[in-house]
Amino acid sequence: MMGVDSSVTARVIASLLGHPRAGASVIEVSHARGIVALTGAVESDEVREALEGIARRQEGVRDVVNHLRVVPRRWARRQLMLRTRGSPFHLNKGRSKRFD
Repeated sequence: MMGVDSSVTARVIASLLGHPRAGASVIEVSHARGIVALTGAVESDEVREALEGIARRQEGVRDVVNHLRVVPRRWARRQLMLRTRGSPFHLNKGRSKRFD
């Protein structure tokens, strides 16, 4: 039986960060026994579906529970700024990236 595997979570997060439109998203990833849960806010149904597909393709993922909500980009940016204590920056592939 598979338990919590932080390497699966790390792979999923790294893959999601690689999506070009994920930067305006506020996403939390959790994983247990091969099931990944995506929670948070994205800017469109297209991004929501794309991020779910990316998570599904990662090694060690048996299923994905998608709790991502579609919200206006402005709202998602505000939530991300609140989570990063007011900074308009987030980490993307190990570098800081400023929002548009």
